[in-house]
Amino acid sequence: MADKDTDNSVKKIRVFLVDDHAVIRDGLVKLINLEEDLMVCGEAGDGKSAMIKIQDIKPDVVIVDLSLKESSGLSLINDISIKFPKMPTFVLSMLDELLYAESALKAGAMGYIMKEEPAEKLLAGIRQVVAGKKIVSEAVTERMLDSLSNRKKGTEGSPQNILTKRELEIFVMIGKGLNSQQVAEKLEISTKTVDSHNFNIKNKLKLTNAAELKQFSVKWIISQEKV
Repeated sequence: MADKDTDNSVKKIRVFLVDDHAVIRDGLVKLINLEEDLMVCGEAGDGKSAMIKIQDIKPDVVIVDLSLKESSGLSLINDISIKFPKMPTFVLSMLDELLYAESALKAGAMGYIMKEEPAEKLLAGIRQVVAGKKIVSEAVTERMLDSLSNRKKGTEGSPQNILTKRELEIFVMIGKGLNSQQVAEKLEISTKTVDSHNFNIKNKLKLTNAAELKQFSVKWIISQEKV
């Protein structure tokens, strides 16, 4: 016979965690499971195992860190949005929201929360995205509106108008033939960070792959030299 209390209990929102730091995942599990309406139903430390588990578990929401071992959080979000279009995802990351939130949203995420934010914001965010609401800061919203305004003015084809200073720097290096490893060494950053910037650049310039990015960069550099 089923337990009466179990039958009358609140249906919990099932949360799946993707973060390459086990300590972070453990902390999130304890935090989320304390809530009456939330529970962690699974976790993974990389994109490949996450997709396998998500297909089997089918959670209500997936929380993704952008910095994953051997994979990109943005790529994982994109894969989830394609394979499970009704499954909401959002980013929980140490990486600057102003630099990565727009790309995360374009990849299919419902929002972006910095790890430095209070726990209450994360818990509220889980409930919001499950309810179909996006979660981004006012600063990100304002930046996206500015970006839209620039596109309406016809500046979308001009890299110097829509890329950040660091993105433009990497964009030029790509056109000069440098690969991700060489760019990382030159700028003294990780290749994972370079790859994330490349993803952002392709999104902003509406390019589909690395070959198109390199070709466009070469042409742009040549055009600037003629000015």
